[in-house]
This record gives sequence, structure tokens and C-alpha cells, in this order.
Amino acid sequence: MIEQCYSFLDYIQGNCELNLMVAIDFTASNGNKNNRNSLHYRDNYTMNEYERAIASVGEILISYDTNKRVPVWGFGGVPNDQS
Repeated sequence: MIEQCYSFLDYIQGNCELNLMVAIDFTASNGNKNNRNSLHYRDNYTMNEYERAIASVGEILISYDTNKRVPVWGFGGVPNDQS
């Protein structure tokens, strides 16, 4: 028996609904947010690695999202620098 392999385009053309969701890893394993070498480093002028990845992928996938709403989850962080 030959098994059919479907592509992303096959699913979209077949009226498959897509909902984009994002989860961000804020664990300490990615480095201190105040260190320029950290994946979480933020300043007012450039996007960090996470922001660039989410923007790049999201810009493409949002076109296929059914409701154009993107829920975002974060995990592993400590709110308001409380430790």
C-alpha cells in the first residue's frame, strides 16, 4: 500500500483551518536578560533572537490563520524581577 504524503499547501487548499500560537521560554538556561549575549536580552533599538524568530515565522503564518488572533504563552520566568 502506498501512503500519500500531504504538503502544507495541500492542507490549506483542502480548507484546513490554522491557528498560530506562540510559547516563549523564559528559563534561566537562555541567559540573563541583562546580558547582551542572552537570547532574552532586550533594548529599545533591536529585536532579540526570540522576537526575530517570532516575527519572521509569524509574518508568514498569520496569512493562513483563521481568526488572525495569536495567543502567546510564556513559561519559566519570574514576573517583575521577583526572585
